[in-house]
Amino acid sequence: RGAGARNAEDEHRPLDRTLEQLRPLLQAGRGLQPIGESADDIAAQRQQWRDRAGAGKAICEQFPQWNHVDVETAEQMMNAVQAEIADTDIFIAAAAVSDYRMREIAEHKIKKTSNELTLQLARTPDILATVAAGSPRPFVVGFAAETQNVERNALLKLEGKKLDMIAANQVGEGLAFDCDDNALTLYWQGGKHELERAPKCRLAGELIEVIAERYAGSRPR
Repeated sequence: RGAGARNAEDEHRPLDRTLEQLRPLLQAGRGLQPIGESADDIAAQRQQWRDRAGAGKAICEQFPQWNHVDVETAEQMMNAVQAEIADTDIFIAAAAVSDYRMREIAEHKIKKTSNELTLQLARTPDILATVAAGSPRPFVVGFAAETQNVERNALLKLEGKKLDMIAANQVGEGLAFDCDDNALTLYWQGGKHELERAPKCRLAGELIEVIAERYAGSRPR
């Protein structure tokens, strides 16, 4: 069984489709992080976000069986996921969703009144934990991009959110983000598997192979 699977077998959906018939739901994307950046940095990041979103949409258009849903906020992503999750076999939570949002959005320019300014943040919905807590639920795959203590933090997330699998990697200068290759360590209850550094497209294919293998072995029949 995958990590975090509950004792009740019906918590996981039964394997009533072949692997070719499975309905996966991929949560992907990378949010904007404007706090503390210059206006030029924010503009460049927004353009990069549009370019990536456009590229993702172009890829999806090549596969008409894919349903591509555009979102901009964590709340919108939660709503989109919840609209699809009931008939999903495998949920792959690859998106780097912000943990916090601004508590209030000012309608007008904030005037300078003191030497310090405190910004109030509020938690965004935890999409991964919400999906994993469902019953019945899909096979749930999370990700852990860590700057330190990669294995410890990944295992804490795996167990804490009751995931079936987690893909973990070290991030930092020249690692993972804004480069063409990556390496992953996959964890599940009682096991792990290393995916050596490779171009990201090849790495993604290797990851999907392991997910399919673990999924097939964890489903009640």
